[in-house]
Amino acid sequence: MLLDQVSAGQMRAGQILAGAAMAGFIGARMFRGHARNIRLAITTLYIVGVIGFTIYALK
Repeated sequence: MLLDQVSAGQMRAGQILAGAAMAGFIGARMFRGHARNIRLAITTLYIVGVIGFTIYALK
């Protein structure tokens, strides 16, 4: 299975990345005028982080 190659620490790092992105995405509502830009930035950073994490974990 694909996830057998991922250690517990790597899996935890992925969970933290996802949780931080979700918290930032929800918290962007506090900045009404800039919420769209903040969400776009978080989404971009999340995608880059997921790609980087996937490359690192599957090496």
